[in-house]
Amino acid sequence: GVIPCLRGWLDSQPGMHLIDVGGGTGVMTALLADGLRGAVVLEPERSRLAYGQVQRRDLRFVEGSAEAIPFPDASFDRALAHMSLHHIPDLPAALHEVRRVLKLSGRLVVREFDPREPRGKWVAFWENDMRHLGCTFYAPSELKRKVEANGFHEAIIHALRPGYGRVARPREAAVPAEADGSGAER
Repeated sequence: GVIPCLRGWLDSQPGMHLIDVGGGTGVMTALLADGLRGAVVLEPERSRLAYGQVQRRDLRFVEGSAEAIPFPDASFDRALAHMSLHHIPDLPAALHEVRRVLKLSGRLVVREFDPREPRGKWVAFWENDMRHLGCTFYAPSELKRKVEANGFHEAIIHALRPGYGRVARPREAAVPAEADGSGAER
């Protein structure tokens, strides 16, 4: 199942700090934050934050965007972006910010829809054609290039239907966000 896979990829230990980037109402955060010292849901939409704060009082909700995360450098051991990266307008800037707030020993775990698969095509149609949200969905190899071009290495793709998952580790020195994310695939 999805939850055991994500828990394994996060490899969270007691006392660690987790940030869920674009975590909405905190559903996934709550399922994955057992035993962590601190779990933060970063969400730009106030209505989702308000709902999450009422439903999940054990989590900390912070209003903010992934492109300007309101925390100091190296604040978190783990970062999660579950089905949220396609909503972020400036993905390179967001990845650079996630890298900045992660400790060097940290880990970024991503789950996204694959726009080449039937479910991914349907979600892209719904989000863009029906809701007019202007989302950008990335094929696994494209997201790998963007992740590695913006402060991470060892980006590994895992099949996780529907969609795919990615685990990446911060590089020692964060690099400036690249607008096109055109790093060489490793």
